[in-house]
Amino acid sequence: MVYNPKEDKFYKQVGVHAYTELGHFYNIKCNVRQKLQDGMTITIIPSAGCITDFEEPLSYEEFIKALSHHP
Repeated sequence: MVYNPKEDKFYKQVGVHAYTELGHFYNIKCNVRQKLQDGMTITIIPSAGCITDFEEPLSYEEFIKALSHHP
C-alpha cells in the first residue's frame, strides 16, 4: 500500500513524482488533496530506493475501515 487514509498521506517510503509536459514539478506527496493539473504525469514508486525511513502499512482491515470513514 502507498497511502494511509487514517493520516491522509503517502507513506514515507513511497516516492511520488508529478510533473507537466512543460517540466514543472509538483510536490503532491506533501498535499494529497491539491488539485491536479490537466495533462499531469504522476509516477508512484511504492518503495523508493533513496528513502531511508519506513512506515509499517495499515492492515487490510484497518485500511478499509479508515477509507470508509474518509470524506
